[in-house]
Amino acid sequence: MNEETEEIHEEVRVVKHRREKGSGSVSKTKEGKFRAFIDSNGSRNSRTFETAKDAKIWLKETIQRTEEGMKISTVNMTFQALASLWINNKKGECAERTVESYEYILDTYLLPKLRGRRVSDIGTIHIQKVLNDARNQIKTDISIKNAKNINSTRKTPQTGDRAIQLIWVVMNMIMIYARRLRIISYNPMSDDAVKKPEFDNSTKKSTVWSIEEIEKFLNASVDSNYYLMFLLVIITGIRQAEALGLEWSKVDFDKNTIHIDQQLQYIKGKGLQITDHTKSKNGERYLILPDSYMIQLKEFYKIHQQLVKNKKKVNTLIFTSSEYTPVFQTNMIREFKSYIKKAEVTNIRFHDLRHTAISYMVNDLNIPVADVIKVSGHTSEAFMMTHYVHSTNDENKARAVSEMDKMIKKP
Repeated sequence: MNEETEEIHEEVRVVKHRREKGSGSVSKTKEGKFRAFIDSNGSRNSRTFETAKDAKIWLKETIQRTEEGMKISTVNMTFQALASLWINNKKGECAERTVESYEYILDTYLLPKLRGRRVSDIGTIHIQKVLNDARNQIKTDISIKNAKNINSTRKTPQTGDRAIQLIWVVMNMIMIYARRLRIISYNPMSDDAVKKPEFDNSTKKSTVWSIEEIEKFLNASVDSNYYLMFLLVIITGIRQAEALGLEWSKVDFDKNTIHIDQQLQYIKGKGLQITDHTKSKNGERYLILPDSYMIQLKEFYKIHQQLVKNKKKVNTLIFTSSEYTPVFQTNMIREFKSYIKKAEVTNIRFHDLRHTAISYMVNDLNIPVADVIKVSGHTSEAFMMTHYVHSTNDENKARAVSEMDKMIKKP
């Protein structure tokens, strides 16, 4: 045993004397390399290095992790095991749809490339390759889809930029989680080591209908089962899932209010589900509606009561299909598009009805941005010009909806 190795053994023995949770050692192999090992909780972990110095550094870092409460198994933890811990943690923090999207990204793009690799061995070059491979895979898939949809009404073809950005986000969250658990001491994606892909949102600009187009659409759809929902979205900017998840118990006809605190969503493996939350933290809110709308809604409620009495309708949702069942968004969108065609107005996304409402409130009616946020349930004042006057009184919130209602000549 040479002098350097003896020095290392001496230092490790001192560490062993201080510690009670484990022991470690460094020894020289027949090949002239240095092997460090540590025993903890009945298991042994070892690594071989070219120099005694590197072995000593690794041993000290491993002992430190153990002393801080880390189990030795995390040192050898695979990406698959880490991803499983992370996604289970997210299930207690995020909405089911969000978790579902994370699982899809993991199963499709990350796990196939990194499944058995040790987390501590994953470096910048590995992550960049995963992103490059994902980009190529997505481009191939989208080329096929765009070729099939060449005659569709889509204004611009998909590019996949947003998908690549989401893959980066998920990977970065997992590596941050690994560092928080002290599985790694440095996130290989930090400091722009793996740059976040840019997403050009300019191709997804929203379209705002003119007042004339709104009126033509409402005239065309007046006999639709969804007419009052279309009108509600146009005058309040309520989200599609929030509108479809509205129940009669959320309506107060005496106060002219509707309470928004849930939404209807399709959950994989469960079908259509009413969630007990909205999309954003500002999503829960009370909408103060004009008398003209509430009068129509009350008449609609009488029809609902009669259907319940005749046992034709058993659910409590306000807006249902023609069979009085919860509405699949794709079915409602199909009918929405048919009335656009009938009215001969600009072909827009359903979400653009929300954008239309918000745009008129801010730009034409001069409603303070803070009040528009309260009505629409939006998350960011910065998104809607934060320099507007801050005000959150009920009078202005009611005025925002009332003025929108007055602007539109209805059937």
